[in-house]
Amino acid sequence: MEDRTVKPLKPTAARGALTLIAAGSALALAGCGAGQISQTNTQVAAVNGSAGSVKNVTVRDVTVLVGPDGTGGVKFNAGNNDESGEKVTLKSVTVRNQPVTLEGDTTIQPNCNLVADIAPAIQQLDEDKNTSPKCPTYVITGLTMKNLYPGGHEDVKLEFDKGSVTVNAAVAAPTPEAGQYYRGPNGSVTDEKNFMEEHKQLAEVK
Repeated sequence: MEDRTVKPLKPTAARGALTLIAAGSALALAGCGAGQISQTNTQVAAVNGSAGSVKNVTVRDVTVLVGPDGTGGVKFNAGNNDESGEKVTLKSVTVRNQPVTLEGDTTIQPNCNLVADIAPAIQQLDEDKNTSPKCPTYVITGLTMKNLYPGGHEDVKLEFDKGSVTVNAAVAAPTPEAGQYYRGPNGSVTDEKNFMEEHKQLAEVK
């Protein structure tokens, strides 16, 4: 068998080979980066509210909403990740052991979500009422509590037929519809009735 002598690369060829190696490394790194981005895209995006899970149910974006009059609700998104095809039912929601009213279908289909919020927000989202089974399902929540103010935190317990989960959620003011609330003379946010009453009293004083 003939022995072959490998000659060293000429400077120009060597530079070309190094360029190819560098380009290959860059492509490999780009491939790794692309893979990381792809993996990130499959993850659930970060949300403002609190999150928790129990068995095959995940709960995200949990926020207690309270308006100037003390009424509000609980905003959250619950997902059924069961791969066996079983439904999940939301049984109850409580804030500081006080029950939250739930209006709507609380059944979550497999690989589907339940979206809960106060009435104005749900009414804008729940446009398709003819799909059966619905995915996602929408639930209107209601809550009236004393000593509940935006900026604080409250324990929210969500009980499903698969188990319960408790998260410490932020208390926030809901985004009002245009013309729903007014800023009073002292700078506080109020509804139309109180706004007119305050201005009437100021006019009488003057």
